[in-house]
Amino acid sequence: MLNNIPNGLQTYFLPETESEDYPVIRREGKNLFIPIFIRQETRTDETGERTIYRFFEVETEYKGQDTENYDKCVSQSYAAIREYLYGSPAVQEDLKYHHKHTAHVLAVKDAIRKPGQTAAPEGIARWEEIKADFWAIIDRVLASVGQDRSVLPDYFNDKYMFQWAHDNQVPENVIKEAKGDLILVSCNLEANARNWCELFD
Repeated sequence: MLNNIPNGLQTYFLPETESEDYPVIRREGKNLFIPIFIRQETRTDETGERTIYRFFEVETEYKGQDTENYDKCVSQSYAAIREYLYGSPAVQEDLKYHHKHTAHVLAVKDAIRKPGQTAAPEGIARWEEIKADFWAIIDRVLASVGQDRSVLPDYFNDKYMFQWAHDNQVPENVIKEAKGDLILVSCNLEANARNWCELFD
């Protein structure tokens, strides 16, 4: 059951639906409407508390999908749901501009898997490795002078980091090693269609 929006998956361009009834798959003639990422919340107004369900509804062609089995129906309709979540070409260009496209595509593929697919897309694990490598380098530089990440801004580039290292008397051998390691991180970012700013998400 698709009840949560995965990390990295962008929804700002998707029309959201609200209902006081739990949403279910419905068929209207040749069309099928599949609710995804169903979230429950409680709202309070002048009438008291009430439960609201928020979700996105995917419209696709009915081709004999099993509408009584939610997970099976999603699997049978995976291509249409993915296409809906990827967004229009204009949306995809916007995601690329803001360095969120690759993360979004991987999140979609992980949430809406092909029939028989049991493992997460390879790119997700690789990204976590790259991100972990980056922060291990930063932590090593900080630890060399008894500091931690709290002394750094929420976002910084390599120029800022090396200036910080020089200003705080980080040993030259530590700086030299970090420079080489960060070059490798940058190469891995490019090879995996990711961007430096995503390291801080």
